[in-house]
Amino acid sequence: ALTVTVGGNPAVALGSVAVDAKAIAAAINSGNVSGLTATANATTVAAGVQAASSTASGSATFTINGVAIAVAGVTGAAGLATNRANLVAAVNANSAATGVTASDTGGGVSFGAADGRNITIAYTAGGFTGSNSLDFGVAAAALATNGSTINVNYAAPTGTTGSVVFAQTGGLNSTTAIAATGTAVNAIDISTVTGANSALSAIDAALSTVNGTRATLGAIQNRFSSTIQNLQIGGENLSASRSRIQDADFAAETANLSRAQVLQQAGTAIVAQANQLPQQVLQLLR
Repeated sequence: ALTVTVGGNPAVALGSVAVDAKAIAAAINSGNVSGLTATANATTVAAGVQAASSTASGSATFTINGVAIAVAGVTGAAGLATNRANLVAAVNANSAATGVTASDTGGGVSFGAADGRNITIAYTAGGFTGSNSLDFGVAAAALATNGSTINVNYAAPTGTTGSVVFAQTGGLNSTTAIAATGTAVNAIDISTVTGANSALSAIDAALSTVNGTRATLGAIQNRFSSTIQNLQIGGENLSASRSRIQDADFAAETANLSRAQVLQQAGTAIVAQANQLPQQVLQLLR
């Protein structure tokens, strides 16, 4: 597993990665080690010195990063340029799957991977009987796993001392130590002007860190307070609605009921009088 140790602190595990500059750089950057960044350099495979004449004709296979790529070969000295062109076209057509591109240098074919991944190349003559990779301008030394390097940058925080150490079992070829500038707080001598200035710088850096943390926590607290206030207002609105629905002004409702009853009785009396008027008219006619 790839680990990183900063300033003598406990090792930070970055996980298990292959011997691949791209993967190692990604693991370092995802480790969230303060001030530590990594960039993978592009992987390159130099072109070989092409044979004086192609040995046979047919189809050969280059396997690049696990992807088999068939390439047509042409025999004779006149076919060398055609072989290079065929290989470059075939490799670039599969670059999305392999992450590898190829270029014709005029005397051979070079390969590259911009993101720093490994380039593993294998050659099988197949129908191109008796041929070898040089018939296509690919050096025999390129038929292997070709790796890249990474650039590591460590910006030591104020008051930090020590080194950055990388280690991976069976992975990295060496352990790289990067010296970190700065002075530990417990090593500052305030009896000198330089030491006093260093102490003030360390205190300023600590206060800046505390202030930044306070600002972050304050923003979170404000969001919580706003949410709590919104919930309280919502609860009050619900309570008021419930009161309007369930509670009633009994005095007002009683007065309204009495009024309705009086109107009903008055209406009944008027209807009764209206029924008696025709009978009185008939009695007068008799």
